[in-house]
Amino acid sequence: MKKVLILAYDFPPYVSVGGLRPYGWYKYLNEFGVTPIVVTRQWSNKYGNYRDYIAPSKTESPIIESDENGIVIRTPYSPNWANKLMLKFGEKKYKFIRKLISGYFEIAQWFFLIGPKSQLYFAAKEYLKQNKVDIIISTGDPFILFKYASKLSKEYDIPWIADYRDPWSQDVKIQKNIFLRGWNTFLEKTIVKKADQIITVSELFKQQLAEIFTNKFISIIPNGFDQEAINIASKIIQNNEFLNISFVGTIYNYHPIKSFLSVVSSFVNENKNARLRIKFYGINIENELNLLIANEFP
Repeated sequence: MKKVLILAYDFPPYVSVGGLRPYGWYKYLNEFGVTPIVVTRQWSNKYGNYRDYIAPSKTESPIIESDENGIVIRTPYSPNWANKLMLKFGEKKYKFIRKLISGYFEIAQWFFLIGPKSQLYFAAKEYLKQNKVDIIISTGDPFILFKYASKLSKEYDIPWIADYRDPWSQDVKIQKNIFLRGWNTFLEKTIVKKADQIITVSELFKQQLAEIFTNKFISIIPNGFDQEAINIASKIIQNNEFLNISFVGTIYNYHPIKSFLSVVSSFVNENKNARLRIKFYGINIENELNLLIANEFP
């Protein structure tokens, strides 16, 4: 069987939409004659919130798991001082100091093999010293994994694929900052031009990437669905007392949130007995949304 080494920072048991894509590869690539070797970090889901992303791992050594699907190498995670301060004092204290420390690691990791994410590179290198693989896939973000994949590709003469789950330099937040835009554009062009192929999730991302990499072959591998999750959900007894509508993730400027709330408001006004519950999970504009509802759609 062919072997593929997958660098994936987000991976179960960490609850992340981004982790479902490499998890799907891990579960199903073997059906196509491919053995996946996933290199990720150790996750514990101790807190059930943002702190899980910066909480230290239980062990200081890699944990290697294997089953009929393939191999998972879980690397240790040690939070930097910025993360330690947040874990101890919360989000509101020492913001400036934490930003300085985080900024240092965000920049320095591109020049030196330092920072928590570098453990994925070291673990992948140890595996490749004793094992052969046919290709390397790095899925981002974090896009520092692209650098690690490129470096491993050069060291062991293995082709590598850059997988874009999300945009890099064309991310909305990065585009708003002239320094971040220039810095990330330079990194992206320098590193990804060495990839043997680019894959992404949608036609929109393909068009965006084609503007940067005019001579690169870009393929679309859409995100699928998890039949097991659907089977589990089908057994949940439905609540007929409320109509529940849920939205998961970031609300961007192009989302028609105001139009949606306007329709909901009209529906409630016209149907006084309607029992409606709307839930937003992981949104980025909680305060703005509360104000919008209070002022325009009370």
